[in-house]
Amino acid sequence: MLMRRIMLVIVMCLLVAGSTAVGIVAADWPFWQRVLRVSQLRDSGEWPESFYQPVARVDGAAALGGTPPAFFAPADATLPGIDPAALESAARWAEANNSVALLVLYRGRIALERYWQGMDGETLFSGRAMSRSLIGLVYGFAVTEGRLSLDDPAEKFLPEWRGEKRGRITVRQLLQNVSGLEEVPLNVLNTPPGASQFERLAYLTRHFLDHNVRLSLGTDFAATALSFKPAFDAGSRFALANANSQLLGVILERATGEPFERYVQQRLWQFVAVGAGEFYVDRSNGMPAVYCCFRATPRDFLRIGALLADDGRLEGRQVLPPGWVATMRETSRINPLYGLQVWTGRAAVGTREYTTDSGRGVQHGEAYATDDVIWMEGGGGRTIWAIPSQQLVIVRLGRASPDWDASVLPNTILRGLAPTQTPAGTSAASPAR
Repeated sequence: MLMRRIMLVIVMCLLVAGSTAVGIVAADWPFWQRVLRVSQLRDSGEWPESFYQPVARVDGAAALGGTPPAFFAPADATLPGIDPAALESAARWAEANNSVALLVLYRGRIALERYWQGMDGETLFSGRAMSRSLIGLVYGFAVTEGRLSLDDPAEKFLPEWRGEKRGRITVRQLLQNVSGLEEVPLNVLNTPPGASQFERLAYLTRHFLDHNVRLSLGTDFAATALSFKPAFDAGSRFALANANSQLLGVILERATGEPFERYVQQRLWQFVAVGAGEFYVDRSNGMPAVYCCFRATPRDFLRIGALLADDGRLEGRQVLPPGWVATMRETSRINPLYGLQVWTGRAAVGTREYTTDSGRGVQHGEAYATDDVIWMEGGGGRTIWAIPSQQLVIVRLGRASPDWDASVLPNTILRGLAPTQTPAGTSAASPAR
């Protein structure tokens, strides 16, 4: 009799555990669908474009009945420009390093437009972490409209944090990635190399409560970002953090009363882009991922870069508030290479760190050849470089390469400028790499 009772208790416990597990999965099915899909990828660092579902679409000028901006005219061969040999050297290097697109805009004209791997100028491609720079761009409108101030404390818009240490983090500190919030690995979704699909699924299941897993695959990006706790004093440590960007999106929505994607469309995208862009969304009618995975065409990414190179103007039209690009370049005491959701300055030789003293980041074989570079950067070497002093914009889209060196493309092209246009600190005679 005792044995029967023990067996009954065991069976009941198993049934309850099984029912609970089924309930958890059913209640969060979109998340588990994404886990299953990621487990099927051999390279979890590169999701296929079809992964980013559902989406929130932002329309360009054409779809909204406006006049779409014409694409930039080709370079005039009769005017001083970029040495064709330097452009070809850059294109060969880009192709050899898993690029799908390389575009170069010089003084408002196209100097190079090259595509590989079936890509073209009108195909959407994920910018990965370049996406977070969009929040830096549109904050200029919110500040100008008086919706918020860069020195407002987060608790002004996040009552969930009111009276707490993290509530005193400022908007500026979130933008500069010096919030002091707990740091979690950015690569937690990168399952062990050579793992089977079952092993990858087991790995992701073990990490299903991890903050960055939930921020990447979950169904409530805002709630996940709000759950991050303080770990350091605000302003004391730099950490490129997905949560900071997502929280900026939450603050923007609450300060303006508008969904993030609509604000981007109405203030920025419809005046810059020809085609639509797509934000990856946590759930149907939910919130977009602010920190990652915005998809746009190479030509529209180039137009964004043109804004950074010309004080927010696009072919003479002021799109961003005047002076806002200069504000975006204002860095923190902790990291003189990072402004308001954009990188800026003369990156030095070595590893440009994503987190203070971590040793993890992006390699530079040499220092940038000029000190006024502004760049948006995403995973796999996706990068937009804007160099205002030369009115130069370079867009490289593609996937990861083991030999990626973030200094090669901008320095190769800078060294190809006509001698009278070469930026200070560089030599026009220096060989292209």
